[in-house]
Amino acid sequence: MEITAIVPIKEFSKAKSRLAKILPLNVRIELSKAMLKDVILALASNCEIKNIVIITPNKDVDDVVTISKKVRILHDEGIGQVFALKKALNYTLEMYNPDAILIAVADLPSIRPQDISKMIHLIQTYHSIVLAPSTDGGTNVMIQYPPAIIDLKYGPMSFKKHVEEAYRKKVFLQIYFSETTSIDLDTLDDLKQVMRIHVSYNTREILRKIKEVYTI
Repeated sequence: MEITAIVPIKEFSKAKSRLAKILPLNVRIELSKAMLKDVILALASNCEIKNIVIITPNKDVDDVVTISKKVRILHDEGIGQVFALKKALNYTLEMYNPDAILIAVADLPSIRPQDISKMIHLIQTYHSIVLAPSTDGGTNVMIQYPPAIIDLKYGPMSFKKHVEEAYRKKVFLQIYFSETTSIDLDTLDDLKQVMRIHVSYNTREILRKIKEVYTI
């Protein structure tokens, strides 16, 4: 199976705005980039993922490209996640025509290569999807086989909406539950929780620096 992964990235200038009271912008940008790198490394480690499309309005992502030869940067206008993902999906289908697509958020501090492998293992049935929910009811990772068999939903309740859409369209659904894919880092509570659990390499290094300087 050939899979293309899509990872949407927001503007770094607006990175982790809910942490602005405790972390300056340059640190929040560094944290965002560290989590993105760990997500890319987890994806790139799987041989069935042939390409990783990063859709972003940011221009300063050269350091991300060097992580893996699988990474492709696609720029968007920064006018919203809906537009960005539709653009990335259309680009992916036209350029790569993959058997399946995987969509992951960029701020998963604990994601592991084995999470990706386990989710792909669950998707071997044609006309199926796998969902990894977030703790707030969103969708952190999704695989669709084949691509675009259900509509993409957005926001805190997107997981429930994706489940309902799968049942409505009679798509075989599997759900992947794991702490390492359910926690995305947005708030101070998230940051405190992440500092108590295992995190991936790049994220661990920036969190170590944050703990040395800031009171969390």
